[in-house]
Amino acid sequence: MGWLGAWRVVRAGQAVRRASALAAWLVVVLLAPLASALTRNEVVLILDTSGSMGTPWEYTGGPGLAKTMKPSDPERGAILGALLLEALARGSQDRLTVVAFGATEATAPPLLQQAEAIRALRYSTGTFYRRPLQEARRILSAAPRGDGRVLLFFTDGIPTDIRSPDELPALVGLDADPELDSFALGLWSGESNDPSDAAFRRQAQAYLGRLVRRPEDLEFLVGGGQVVPAFTRAYARALGSRPEIGRLEAGQSKTLEVGKYVVEVLATTAASAPGPDYRATLRGPRGELPARAGDNRCAPGVCTAPGRHFEAFRSDNDPGQASRWTLTSAGPGAIEYGFILRYDFAARVAVRAVANVGDQVPVEAEMIFQAKTFADEEFFRADGFEAYALVGTTRVPLVHRGGGKFAGVFVPDAGSKGLTLPVRAVFRNTWLDLHADTTTRIDGALELTLRPVPSPVELGAWTGARLRTERCTRVDLSGSVNADRLEVTCAVVPSGGSLHGMEGTCEPVPGTEATLPSGLGRPLQWEVCGRAPRCPDDCLSAPGQPALAVVFAGKDPRFAAGAVKVPVLYRVQGLSWLACWWPVLAAVGGALFTLWFIVGWVRPHSFEHGLSVRLAGSEAGLRRTSALVLREQPGGVRGFYRNARAALNAGGDFVRHPRQAAVVIEAGPGGTTRFTRATGLERKDRRTNQWVPLPPEEMTQGLEPSSIYRTGNLYFT
Repeated sequence: MGWLGAWRVVRAGQAVRRASALAAWLVVVLLAPLASALTRNEVVLILDTSGSMGTPWEYTGGPGLAKTMKPSDPERGAILGALLLEALARGSQDRLTVVAFGATEATAPPLLQQAEAIRALRYSTGTFYRRPLQEARRILSAAPRGDGRVLLFFTDGIPTDIRSPDELPALVGLDADPELDSFALGLWSGESNDPSDAAFRRQAQAYLGRLVRRPEDLEFLVGGGQVVPAFTRAYARALGSRPEIGRLEAGQSKTLEVGKYVVEVLATTAASAPGPDYRATLRGPRGELPARAGDNRCAPGVCTAPGRHFEAFRSDNDPGQASRWTLTSAGPGAIEYGFILRYDFAARVAVRAVANVGDQVPVEAEMIFQAKTFADEEFFRADGFEAYALVGTTRVPLVHRGGGKFAGVFVPDAGSKGLTLPVRAVFRNTWLDLHADTTTRIDGALELTLRPVPSPVELGAWTGARLRTERCTRVDLSGSVNADRLEVTCAVVPSGGSLHGMEGTCEPVPGTEATLPSGLGRPLQWEVCGRAPRCPDDCLSAPGQPALAVVFAGKDPRFAAGAVKVPVLYRVQGLSWLACWWPVLAAVGGALFTLWFIVGWVRPHSFEHGLSVRLAGSEAGLRRTSALVLREQPGGVRGFYRNARAALNAGGDFVRHPRQAAVVIEAGPGGTTRFTRATGLERKDRRTNQWVPLPPEEMTQGLEPSSIYRTGNLYFT
C-alpha cells in the first residue's frame, strides 16, 4: 500500500467507537464555515483511502523495527464523516470537495461532491500526497476573492511520493496564500514504549508539520474517542466558534445556550455502533428542524463493513439575541453528537510587508462584525477576553486603543534576518478563538548614528544649599540617523574628575516621540540633570577635566561601538559649615530653652492644699489662735524655679523675703516640707515635756504633725 508506517493500530475492541467518532469528527469540523457568516467558504478535505485504512500491513522502518500494523479505519468512519459533511454543506453557500488518494502516483485523484460517490470509495490506494495536494491548491486558489479557504488533511501514513518534507509548503500553497487555513490530523494508535511506533511517529511529524503554519494546527489522535474533539477544536479555531461535543444515550437530550453574534447552528449525530436506524431531533426558537439523514453502508461489491446511521441539521440563527437549542435522541442505541456555532465574526491584521532588525514594528488588528469594525467594550471586558499577535514564535500583546482597534509592537532580532515571518492576530475568550494571518519579511538591521545636541551639555553655575539641588537641560537627538526608530539608552557616568558627591540622571522627555508613517517612534529629546549633595563643597566639571558625562548608545549590543560620550559641565559654589548648620544649631538652642522654661514652671514643689500652722506669743496661746493655710500666705505658691515657702519673722508675721525671716518652711517633693532657715528653733519633747534645740538632721524633715516649735517669743505648731 506504499506505507512507511502507521499512525493508528486499531485494537479489535475499539473498532466500533473509532469509526463512529471519526465520522462525527469529520462532520463537526469540516462543515464549519471558516470566516464570518457573510463569507462563503471553500472547504477541501483530502481523505486518505490507502489500503492501510482498511487492511493490516507490514511496517519495515529499519533493523529491528518490522511490525504488522492493524488497519486504521476498518469500519470506514472517515467515509461516514465525509457523508455527514456533505449533508451539512448541501444547499448552503459553502462548497465542499472531497479529494481522495489516487490509485497510483500518476493517477489523478478522485474529486467527489455527491454522497453516493463518497459512499462508494474503497480503501485500496497507495499513500500518495502530491497529486491530492496539487488538486486541493488548484481548487482553493480558484475560490473568489474574499471567500474563506481551508484545507483539512486527514491520513494515517507518510507519503511514498514525497522525498522531503520541505516540498510540502509549496504544494499546499502556504507560502503564497497567508489567509489559507490548514489543519493536519493523523490517526495514531502506537504505543509509546514500542520502538516501531515511536520511529514512525517521528517520521510522520516531520511530514505533517510542514502542512500547517503552527504546531497547534497539527494533532495526532490516539484512540477513536479523540477524533471528534480533535477535529472540532481544529475547525473551531478557524471559525471563531465554540464547539460542543459529546454522547447521548437513547432518551437523553443536550441543551445548548447560544449567545449573540451567532448566525448559524449546525449539529451532527452518528450512531456509536452499527445497528438499526435511530431518530434524533433538534429544536430551536422556531421549532423542530428537519434532519438530513443517511448512512455509510457500502455499495454492493465495495466492502462488507456494517453501516452506521447519521442525521445532520443546519439552521440560521438571529445574531442579535441569545437563543436555546435542544438535541434529543429517541433511540435506539447511543449516538455521538457535535455542535458547530457559526459566528458573525472575522478578523483582520496589518503589519509592514518589510521590517528591519531592531526596528519597532507595529501590529494592528481588529474584529469584523457584519462587515464593520466590532467595538463592543462590554464584550472585550467579559469572559476572559484577550488579544495578542504571534510573530513567528514571539507573542505580542495587543492593546485595545478604542473603537475596536487593537495594536502592539514587536522588535525583530538578528536571528530573524532574511526570514519571512508568519504574523497571526488572535482574539480569544472562553468561547471564541478567532484569528487572521499575514506575513512580514525581515531585512538587515538599521544603522544607528547618534548626534546629540548640545555637546558638551552645559548645566550652568549655581550655589549649593542645605538640601540637594538640581539643574537640568535637554539634549536633542533629532539630527541622528535612525534614533527615531531604534531604541536608545542614556546614562550619566563618572568621567575622571572629582565628583564631590555629584550625581546625574538622563530620562526621555514624554511627548517628544518621533512621528513615523506607522505611528509614534522613539523619543528624540532627553533630559539630563546634575544633582549636588546637601551642603556641598565647591564642585566643578570643566572642559578638559569633566567630572560627569552622559553616554548615548543603541540598546542592541551590536551598536556598542557607536556609543557617544558627551561631557556634562557645571559649577556649584559650596556652603560654609556655619551657613549649612545654623538652622540646626538654632533649632537645638530653641529646644533647650523651651525645655529649660518648661522645667522652671513644672519642677518646683507646692504645699499640700490643707497644710496650715497656728502662731502665738505663748504655748497656751496656740490653743486660742486660728490655723493659717500656708498656700494663702506670701510666697505660699510655687514660682519660676522656686518652691512654695512660708517665711516668718520673730514677731510672727509672714514676710516675702527669706532674708527677713527667722523661720522659713519650704515645700518638698510628695507633699513634704523642710526648714531652710530656723534661727534658735526648738521643739518640745513630748516624752520629757522639755524644750530641745532642733538638730540639723531634723531640719529636712520639716513640720511634724502635733509637734510644737518656738523661736524666741514665737510659738507655732
